[in-house]
Amino acid sequence: MRTIIVSAGVALLLALFGTPLAIRVFSRRGYGQLIREEGPAAHATKRGTPTMGGTVIVIATLIGYVVGHLLTSDAITTSGVLVRRCRSCGTSGRPSACCRSCCGSSS
Repeated sequence: MRTIIVSAGVALLLALFGTPLAIRVFSRRGYGQLIREEGPAAHATKRGTPTMGGTVIVIATLIGYVVGHLLTSDAITTSGVLVRRCRSCGTSGRPSACCRSCCGSSS
């Protein structure tokens, strides 16, 4: 139980403080929302808004998991290793061999 609380706390802090930093970095690099001209005029205000897509949340969760297990001396479980290996399904858009064999993803 202690591991879960520590992991969640670390992930929460990283996500809360990492999101503003990531927004600045994404804005500087030009990772902004593209708005089609034929869309509603109200959407034009979104132009240039950074698109995070949960990047900070995924990274914060992975770091929180590892730090929580290191700080509480709990062993990292097999399922935790599989989740960390298969994270490429959500981050790269191309499933790894692990995901194709474990999750049955065909793309």
